[in-house]
Amino acid sequence: MAGVLHFTGFIKGVTYKTYLDDNLSRISLDAFDVNKERGYGLIKSPIAVLNHM
Repeated sequence: MAGVLHFTGFIKGVTYKTYLDDNLSRISLDAFDVNKERGYGLIKSPIAVLNHM
């Protein structure tokens, strides 16, 4: 029986383009209410850039 391997680390420098978000509604995080929103959409955050570790 093979042993279990556990990997940890960080992924840096990845560039990506979203393709499936064109038809999703955008919801402001400030006005987000899980009980009133649909089951899908994009939640807009006021944070534009994430801090790097």
